[in-house]
Amino acid sequence: MESESVTPELLRLSSTSLSPLEYFTDSTNTINHQSDVILIVGKEKFYCHRLLLSLVSPVFQRMFDGQFKEHNEREIVLEGKSSEAILDLLKYIYPQFNGQITDDNIENFLQLADEYMIEHLKKPCKDLLIKQLQLFKFVALPTQQKLEQPSTKSKSFHASDSALDTPRTNDDSVLTRRTPGNSHGMHRPASSSRPHASKSTSSYLKSGDKSGSSSNTHPRYVLFLDKIRMPTFYDTNNTRILFTNNELEIWLRRLRILYQVDKGRNYGEIIDHILSILQFIPANLLLPRTHITMDTYSVDEIMLNDIARARMYMLEDWATDGQPHRSVNLTESYRTFSPTALIFNQQTTTTANEEPPSQTTIIRTLDYEEETLSSDSDTD
Repeated sequence: MESESVTPELLRLSSTSLSPLEYFTDSTNTINHQSDVILIVGKEKFYCHRLLLSLVSPVFQRMFDGQFKEHNEREIVLEGKSSEAILDLLKYIYPQFNGQITDDNIENFLQLADEYMIEHLKKPCKDLLIKQLQLFKFVALPTQQKLEQPSTKSKSFHASDSALDTPRTNDDSVLTRRTPGNSHGMHRPASSSRPHASKSTSSYLKSGDKSGSSSNTHPRYVLFLDKIRMPTFYDTNNTRILFTNNELEIWLRRLRILYQVDKGRNYGEIIDHILSILQFIPANLLLPRTHITMDTYSVDEIMLNDIARARMYMLEDWATDGQPHRSVNLTESYRTFSPTALIFNQQTTTTANEEPPSQTTIIRTLDYEEETLSSDSDTD
């Protein structure tokens, strides 16, 4: 009995079947012993310990030990938070509850880890997102028609992102016009899932030249996309990945959060992964589900410009080889001419007045995407 009386608090609690909500809302101090601060979130009051909160968060540490008004306050109001999000955070902070980062709370953790500067929380958030995003290996875009246009010095080409006025088909098959000389550029169907997409990066070489050299003898393609159908994504085993309007809204929302909290420090790889997926979504489907507000307008503008730029280079690259089944990757052109790369090049160049490289777009799109891409080109 004497040994039980000296059992540490955390070990004692770990052997009980106490729910986190019961523990943190215990105002009697019979369950949650020695709590010395109350976090008020909406209508909930969470009874916590200053020491433990200070150990995991520099923000809480400065709040409790610095010159802020919370230094001597028993109750601290957390504005703009949900009680569910704070409870999940407390479950993660207090080891006896073994809180987990899940698909349901990842967005709250991304924001709270940034606001309270909990660095060790960012890596598991990143790991979860990478695990989900790495499933996306290949994509089949809903193409209504592909026309070959022989390339000459006097002609340019266009990649049209329009379904025009042709009726949509319920079949997911790709409607193409092919010439015998270009059969090698198309992948053959693999079983009953989708045409197999090669992992080779040769499809990303400019002008369709696998050696990397440019030639005017290679054909170019005019592509007509169905702009009211979602592209089809596949994993490495050619298994179709569910991607509906709901998934689209989820990844747009997560991308917005990352643009707000990251500033290029932790989640650059995640941002590129999400952009590599969203670049394949037609603007007619993407824009209505962005849900732009006055509070998010400035971030959304940057985010949508990056998506439009990635899509512009993807369409240009696609028109080069006419291959509608592609790997889910950002093109080398986007990586080269992305704002981050240009800023880095400007910082490292030894010539002060050297202008960053520019590239003239040869993409023509219609409706929403025409407006988006043209405004993006003006800013460039």
